[in-house]
Amino acid sequence: MRRLTRTVVVALVAGLLLALLLPFATALASITGHSWLGATYVGWDPFLGSVTAYETGSTAELATNVWNNVGNHITVREAVVEFDWEGGTYSADDGSLTIAEDKSELITFSITVPQTSVASNLVKHNYGISVVYQREGEGQVGDAVTGEDVGTGDGGTTMFWLNNNPVKPGSETVYLDSTETTSYTMDYYWGLITFDTAPAAGVAITADYEYIEYVGAGDGSNTVFWLNLAPVIQGSEVIYLDGTQTTDYSIDRDIGEITFDTAPGAGVRVTADYEWGNRWTANGTSFAVYSTDQAAAMGLKDQIDAIGATDPDLATARAREYLAESGTEYQLAQQEYERGNFAEATTHYQNSFDAIENALSADGDPAGDYSSLGPVGSLLTGIGLLVLGVGVVLFVMTRPT
Repeated sequence: MRRLTRTVVVALVAGLLLALLLPFATALASITGHSWLGATYVGWDPFLGSVTAYETGSTAELATNVWNNVGNHITVREAVVEFDWEGGTYSADDGSLTIAEDKSELITFSITVPQTSVASNLVKHNYGISVVYQREGEGQVGDAVTGEDVGTGDGGTTMFWLNNNPVKPGSETVYLDSTETTSYTMDYYWGLITFDTAPAAGVAITADYEYIEYVGAGDGSNTVFWLNLAPVIQGSEVIYLDGTQTTDYSIDRDIGEITFDTAPGAGVRVTADYEWGNRWTANGTSFAVYSTDQAAAMGLKDQIDAIGATDPDLATARAREYLAESGTEYQLAQQEYERGNFAEATTHYQNSFDAIENALSADGDPAGDYSSLGPVGSLLTGIGLLVLGVGVVLFVMTRPT
C-alpha cells in the first residue's frame, strides 16, 4: 500500500511539473503546428509504415499555424514548404501577412501532388516548412536619409562628404539652398560628392539618399562573397560592382552567399542593397505519394477494416464460408502489398471485400444446404432435442397401463 501511494504521489508531481512546463515549451515555438487536409489515406501502410498519403494528381492541403511570440507586429514575407523531390518547393497561398503581437494566423498551402516519376511512391518523403518574417521597423539593409546637412559652400571647395556610405547608386538627390542640382559626380562607395563648380560662399548643401552594405573587394580570383544578414527576401537584392548594377551572379538566399559568374577584378568594390528577415521552421517525415493502384488498395483495405469483418457474428454456414474466403484474400493482399505489388494487392483486397459482401448477404438468406443456426444455435437445438427425448421417455415410463 505504501509503495502504491508513493507511485501515485510521484505521478501527480510529474503531471504537475508537466502542466507547468508546457506553457513555456509552447512559448518557444512559433510554428505551433501543421496539419494535412483531405488526404487519400492516413494511417498504417503495410509497405511504408505510418503515412499521410495523397494520390498523384490530387491536391494536398497544408494548414500551418503561426504564432507571433517576438513582440510588436510582424509581416510574413515568405512561406514555403520544400520536399525532397526535384522542383518540390511550394509557396503559400496567402502571400504577405501581418500578425499582431501574441496572435496566431493560419498559413495555407495548396500542392498538386506530382507523378511517381518525380516523387517516388516507394518511399516516405521528408519536407520542411519555412516562414520568413520581418519585425516592425526592421528588415532593410542600410537606411534612407532625408535632408542631411552636408556642408556650406565657401566659393572654393568642390568636394563634400555624406555621413553614411556606401551610397545606393542613383538614390541621391543633392540640393543647393534647397534647389536640386545635378552638376556633380558621386563616388558611391565613399559617399563623396564632387561639384562641377564650387558652391558659392554661404550656400547650404543638403542631400537625400539611401546607404547600403559594403560586401567586399575583388581580387581577380575569388567569386564567392557573403552578405551580412540572412535569409534574404526573394527578389529584393541588387548587387553592384563599383557602383554599376550586375546580374551575373547566383545567390543562396538562406545563407546570404553570392557567387559571381566571373571573379570581380582586383580592387573592384562589391556592394549590395537587399531586404532580410528572420525564419521559423518545422518539418515532417511521413508524407507519401500514392500511385493509382496504391490508392485503390488502401481505400479497399480501409473499407474492409471499417466493416470489422475479421471476426463478425455470422449465423449461417454459407456466410462463414464466404468470411473464410475473405480472410484468405485479405492475407494475400497484405503479402502482395508488402512486396510492393500494388496492382495484385488491389485485386486481392477487392476479392476480400466482395467475399465480405457475399457473407453479409448470405447471413440474411439461410437457404440451401447450409444451416442457418450457427454454432450456438446448433448447440441449443441439440440441447432442446435431448430435453424433448428425456421428456418422452419419462412420459412413456410413467403413463398408466
